[in-house]
Amino acid sequence: MATSLDFDRRVVVVTGAGDGIGSAVADVFAECRATVVGIDCNPETLAETTRRIVNDGGVFHPICADVSSEQSVAKAFGEIAAKYGSVDVLVNNAGVEFYKEFVDVQFADWERQLAVNLRSVFLCCSQVAPSMIRARRGAIVNTASVQAFATTGQTAPYAASKAGVLGFTRDLARDLGPYNIRVNGICPGCIDTPMMDRSLSRTEDVQAARSKMESAIPLRRLGKPREIANVVAFLASDLAAYVSGAAWLVDGGLLAQLPVT
Repeated sequence: MATSLDFDRRVVVVTGAGDGIGSAVADVFAECRATVVGIDCNPETLAETTRRIVNDGGVFHPICADVSSEQSVAKAFGEIAAKYGSVDVLVNNAGVEFYKEFVDVQFADWERQLAVNLRSVFLCCSQVAPSMIRARRGAIVNTASVQAFATTGQTAPYAASKAGVLGFTRDLARDLGPYNIRVNGICPGCIDTPMMDRSLSRTEDVQAARSKMESAIPLRRLGKPREIANVVAFLASDLAAYVSGAAWLVDGGLLAQLPVT
């Protein structure tokens, strides 16, 4: 049994690798000597991730693609297969979020979040599962959210998509387990990312909103993208060889508490 996070000569695909959690996940796997393929729809942020990892001596292959599109995903994974063969680890991290009262949610809003947050997980898993089955090994980590369990409100499409990610994760763990393929979900809480910055920017007093959020977390701070990435790497590693079908909360204790009365 391995005793370290060593992904030497393993091919790791990370979606949403341009910034935030996805970028940190790419960093950690590159530091663990993986060959990292980063997929993102934003060429500018993807280029920044590429520059940072390559300058640090890591191996990173950027692919600009829309993971909500079946054609775009097929093309991206065709490129991966042609260059590297099979994929050892898939991290489905791409996601979008916005806040609206339910009565203001449009059908297009619903479709967009379900497409990026949930459909993409199905599409990418469909691409890697056949080769993982042939190899009789593999690891998949899907990014869900604490909002799969409890919500802040004004997040109906997002909460639904993330709950769907966990349901899909459990079923896939059952279906692929006989082939020694492990599938797990990770559920971040309040993490200090560009997505969080956009969320806070909708408030009149950003600093006050941030302080209020921090005070609601038992650890009294927002999480760091790297802290999520470290758990993702663990779940994908041989150290977690008997972990599958799980939903890992990484939320600073946010969901461990009852409301104060």
